[in-house]
Amino acid sequence: MGTMKVIKIEPASFTGNDGKEVVGSYFFLVPSDPTQGKPERAFLSDEKAAGLSYVPKYGETVYVFRNAFDKVVDFVKA
Repeated sequence: MGTMKVIKIEPASFTGNDGKEVVGSYFFLVPSDPTQGKPERAFLSDEKAAGLSYVPKYGETVYVFRNAFDKVVDFVKA
């Protein structure tokens, strides 16, 4: 797994399958080494972000950890 650079953070909200509003941010990421992957977009809800020890900021380089459903479960600063 390679590192990813945060190139944009965009606020977002939508209605979930349960009818509740989900508020959070989309993180637009590119590989630190362009030969090691492709650009990605990852959504992180405000609720999930509150439980993380680290939430990346614009321009930072991170490792992205996802679960079996391809949902972000953690970021670690590289």
